[in-house]
Amino acid sequence: MTEAQYHFLKRAVLITLTIIIYIILTSTIIDYQRERKVAEVLYGAVKDWRSDKEPLDQIALFIEREKALVAAVDEAAAARLAGRILLQVEENGEGWYVFPDDRKKYYLGRPQEALGVIRALGLGISAAELDGYLRAKFPARLAGKILLDVDRAGEAYYINPADLKGYGLGRPADVLSIMKRFGSGITNAELRKIAVGEVPE
Repeated sequence: MTEAQYHFLKRAVLITLTIIIYIILTSTIIDYQRERKVAEVLYGAVKDWRSDKEPLDQIALFIEREKALVAAVDEAAAARLAGRILLQVEENGEGWYVFPDDRKKYYLGRPQEALGVIRALGLGISAAELDGYLRAKFPARLAGKILLDVDRAGEAYYINPADLKGYGLGRPADVLSIMKRFGSGITNAELRKIAVGEVPE
């Protein structure tokens, strides 16, 4: 190998390494920015979640829009996400609850309205049975469901599918806490594979 060939090869290797490092750094920055954006939306959804100033007609229009955007229901996706709380990260962090019984998603709206959804979709349970489960864990058949204590003025509990434990939903602040702890970010494309349900007025 001549000296000229050696220097040419050395330069080619350095250029190749520079390109590889640039690609890796660029990819890392893009991934970081994407993850930061998701984190910001999730934080915003919990911190400023649907102010009480939002008019009811806007909520109705939003729900109707989401209904129209569900082109085809993916039953497998709906089954996989049943019982989950989902945050629409490509919008404004809107909260949805996928009801296990019909595998439809229900818009949680403002905190007070979320409590209405919880009451409407909740399953009654006796205080004795509830207390027994709270001391241990709930059976898998109740994963993702909302239980209402019929002996204690309908105290509500969300059964987290991940650990089968019950978490109180008595106040709007409790709902926000549950969203922060257990809400999962989801893209519009994935969310719109699940049919929209509505609680009767």
